[in-house]
Amino acid sequence: MRTSGAFEVLLSAGVIAVAVTFLIFMRLQTGTGSLTGYELNIQMKQVDSLAKGADVRISGVKVGSVAAMALEPKTYLATLRLDIRSDIAIPKDSRFYVSPGTMSSGFLSITPGKSKDTIAPGDTIRAAR
Repeated sequence: MRTSGAFEVLLSAGVIAVAVTFLIFMRLQTGTGSLTGYELNIQMKQVDSLAKGADVRISGVKVGSVAAMALEPKTYLATLRLDIRSDIAIPKDSRFYVSPGTMSSGFLSITPGKSKDTIAPGDTIRAAR
């Protein structure tokens, strides 16, 4: 007994269309895979619950992610390479701190300062905490 091949093709195309739509929706909602942005380097004394790929947030809104983590051998400071959205300018007097996650790894929280001067792409900033 042979089933209709056209129905199977249409059903498969529908499933693929729903999956692609879902992936596009999730990318837009989470900001994952953003193609435009700039790099910042932050040096901190401790980065306890952070991991590569962790969110960078301002006021709870994701504005970037942790691209890499390394230990500076001379100072024993953790150096984080951040990818920040290009439409976000971070004031030079901003504060950076690690917030623990509830069910997952933590995230890097930025409290924006009041300075008119912003951190330039590629700059390395030493966090006060």
